Amino acid sequence: MIKFMKINNIVKFKQQFIDNHEVMSTKQLYPVILFIISFTILCGGCLFLTSSAFVNEQNTPKWFCFVFCAPIVWLLIYWFLHKQDLSFDKIVFPCCLIITCLCLIQSSYGIAQYCNFFPVKGNFRVTGSFDNPAGFAACLCAGAPFFLYFIINKNPYKKWLAIIALIIIGLAVFLSGSRAGMLSLAVVCIFGLFHLFIKVV
Repeated sequence: MIKFMKINNIVKFKQQFIDNHEVMSTKQLYPVILFIISFTILCGGCLFLTSSAFVNEQNTPKWFCFVFCAPIVWLLIYWFLHKQDLSFDKIVFPCCLIITCLCLIQSSYGIAQYCNFFPVKGNFRVTGSFDNPAGFAACLCAGAPFFLYFIINKNPYKKWLAIIALIIIGLAVFLSGSRAGMLSLAVVCIFGLFHLFIKVV
């Protein structure tokens, strides 16, 4: 009897989940997977791609990656929203997750450079995969707002992981010595706290 009740509860929960969430078909899932792969290549290439085949081996490959990959991503977004008839919310979570993970890797790379675990281009202490601290700090500041997606999440584990990751990014920007980066990150944090305060009130 108890076993039957457990099975019945599982069936009810599954049905409630299906009723409250938009379930994607196999046909709809393919463009989502393709978009996630393309978006990861775009963001990863713009952050980490380097090549000695160019005069500016740090920055030029990143620009080429953006020029070739960005139109593909935009076409996939158009296809995803207009042709597949799915909501934009379906790609918000993977986008935020990809950007935050890549920014965390970039910031960890910069901190490792400060600790002399990796070589640095020029006379700087921290440059990440860029040729100067300004580009390094700019990419981290651009990715910082996406951490708010997880900070405002009701799941406490996601919330605290995002806060810890944001602190690591703040440390990396501080170690880079980029004053513009520190100011930008401070503005992002102030607006984020303001948003959280408004939401709580």
